[in-house]
Order: sequence, then structure tokens, then C-alpha cells
Amino acid sequence: MTDEPRVASDEDAFEARIRGLESIFGPADPDMLEGAIPMAFGFELGGNPDIVSFSNHAAGRVYVTAELVGSEDYPPNRDGAYELAFAHPDDQDGDRGIAAISALAHAVAHTPIDHGDVMDLTESIDADDDDAIRGFAFRRVGSFEFFGTKAHVLACVGITADELAFCLERGSCLALFEQMPDSYFTTDTRRRSFLEAE
Repeated sequence: MTDEPRVASDEDAFEARIRGLESIFGPADPDMLEGAIPMAFGFELGGNPDIVSFSNHAAGRVYVTAELVGSEDYPPNRDGAYELAFAHPDDQDGDRGIAAISALAHAVAHTPIDHGDVMDLTESIDADDDDAIRGFAFRRVGSFEFFGTKAHVLACVGITADELAFCLERGSCLALFEQMPDSYFTTDTRRRSFLEAE
């Protein structure tokens, strides 16, 4: 006998995830971004996770996976089960965020990501690109109940070149988060570094 919570059906699990995410981000947008090819087919065959968007959040437009928590295919990180999020200002294209969390959803099936982890994107970005973002920091931005267990949301936060170097030097972005506003998790391609002197 196990104390693991039992999920009645995939539909029940999906509804529980949505309720949990809405407790953090407010009402979900009516149109969900369903993967045309289901996630189970794999990244190589174009499989993508279901993604829910939230248009009325202070962080901007927020996209969140709605498929990882409760799935046996996704090992927990140090804090437990989690979904992935990406936020951007309303006047910036959200395709980057959707692509980022879709690709990451496949990666975390093999290697969980923890709060404070960093990802260097330098080699995948054109040197002439004037986009300020050169890496991602992963920041826990909320938690919710999922059939009696605690789950959380890990945001993929775009960071500048000097912020990336700062995180890599320390092996974590935890010190960088201390320089950011408490609730910040937006990827703004035009922003100045939080490490720059006022």
C-alpha cells in the first residue's frame, strides 16, 4: 500500500493543474495551446506539451506547461513536481517563450531543473543579435496543491550577458535573484542588467 495520491483520470489531472495554476496567475485565457503532436511522441517527432496562457498578470503574458505535474515521465526536482513558465511583456513576441518551455519540457524528463539553476544560451545566439538576453535563470514563482501534494512553477527568466557570467561564476543564480525585485520573472529582451549600478 502506498501513500501516493491517486489521480482519477487524465482529465481530472489536467483540471487540477489548471486550478492550481490559476491560484498563482489568475484566470487562464480561454484558448489553450495544445501540442498538435502529443508530447509522448517525443521532441524529435515534434511532440509538444499542452500550454496555458495568462494575459492578466503583472509579469506580462505568461505561458505555463500544463502536463508535467502528476506525470510519471517527469522526475521531481529538489522541491518536488513542477510546471515550467515563461513570461514576456505584452508588446514582445511570445513565440520564444513557447518554444523555450516546449523544448525544456522534453529535457526535464531526463534532467530535472532546480530553483537557481542557469542555462547558457550564448552559443545559440547570433553575435550580432541586439537582444539583451544571453541565458536563462530558473526561478520558483509559486506553488499549488495537486491531489494533496505540493507542486510548484519554475519560471525560465531571460538574463543578460553580465548576469549570466555572475551566475556561472557562482554556480547558481540565487545571488542574482537577490538583485531582482521579489516577484520578477519576466523575460524582457530590451532590459538593462540588474547588476548595473544605479
